[in-house]
Amino acid sequence: MPNVLPTPAYIADKMLEFLFEGSDVTNNVNRQYESQFAMTKESIGKTLQIKNPPRYRSQAGPVISTVQSTNFGLTPFTIDRWSTIPIKITGEEKTFNNAKELDLWADENIKPITAPLISDVETAIFDLYYKAGNHVGTPGTGITTNDPLLAAREVLSLYETPKQDRVCYIDPSAARKYGNGMVAVFNPANTLSDQYKTGNIAPVAGFDVREANYVTSHTTGSRTSTGSNILTDNPVPQVGSIIHLDTWTTGTTLLRGDTFNVAGVYGVNPVTGRSTGQLRKFTVQDTATASSNEGDVTIYPPVIPSGAFKNITGATADLTGIPDDAIVTVTTGTASTAYAQNLAWWKNSIGLVTVPIAPLEGVTKSITRSYKGISLTFSTGGDIMNYETIKRVDMAFGVNIFDPYRDCVARITG
Repeated sequence: MPNVLPTPAYIADKMLEFLFEGSDVTNNVNRQYESQFAMTKESIGKTLQIKNPPRYRSQAGPVISTVQSTNFGLTPFTIDRWSTIPIKITGEEKTFNNAKELDLWADENIKPITAPLISDVETAIFDLYYKAGNHVGTPGTGITTNDPLLAAREVLSLYETPKQDRVCYIDPSAARKYGNGMVAVFNPANTLSDQYKTGNIAPVAGFDVREANYVTSHTTGSRTSTGSNILTDNPVPQVGSIIHLDTWTTGTTLLRGDTFNVAGVYGVNPVTGRSTGQLRKFTVQDTATASSNEGDVTIYPPVIPSGAFKNITGATADLTGIPDDAIVTVTTGTASTAYAQNLAWWKNSIGLVTVPIAPLEGVTKSITRSYKGISLTFSTGGDIMNYETIKRVDMAFGVNIFDPYRDCVARITG
């Protein structure tokens, strides 16, 4: 039997295989939008515009009063992450008598190389927490009962999130506290036995609940109030993505990722246009610092009081925007304190877009391979002076939450 060699194509394919085996998170995001252009190091930071699905509203018939445009819209995905793993292998090339030996070698030598790629991709996904449309949980309490998961389920359902393919990832500390508190609750017995022996968490509240090592923490801003709550401040009802706030201490901050609600401003079901019965959560998108006790704050969602994308209403009647002098309550926790931001989402709401990297010139081999919407490039070249083979693995990618589906993602504060 001829010798079997670990070719670049084989190594790249094995890395993709091990990446999918090792990253549960990667398997639970939308990967259908792989880019077609070839990436170079000069094009890092390139922004792709990914088409969104449309959204419509029903009308009372049979006479049509207005015709709705097919407005797909676009979500920007910036390819701003390029992960490289350099490897140096001594000169004597390994050969194998059969494919089984080669696979054993791959399991021992290639699988560990994928760990940094998994870390980079999953960290990027959990870093999207500040773009989530919803925020539940009690800061500092963590997930010790089913209630935070049920709260996430409630808010996702209120915003018409499909009930299938919902996942929830919690950090190891939350997994310990939750598992310890709920160990005697699950039924049937085989589920309880599996949780006890493996640490796996049973499906809860319509979510596949998983532990994840790369859940991000959010540190809250230094904002404090000067004897009263922060207030909205504009005599004209405010709309759009920037609102003006007043009565917060000069020099203190609302950081990106801080959340707040506004008294009397409720969320809206995106299909019916009716109130969800819950105050709308707004998330700070750029750090804001108070000047003379006030300042502008960039928020998500933008305030849209009417039309097909209406997202706010009042307790008893429609609003024309955020009212003046309404009380603002920051809901992210104590000032200048870090809290884990566990995430629950619908599988198709978060996108991972990878870009094939242009092969290197002047090296022995450089090959790009793709599998299930993920591409990576494996290159190898020789160092004749030191009789070494130098190899590298590269992956260029971007992540984002699709704009129409940001309410299909919920943060659960730890």
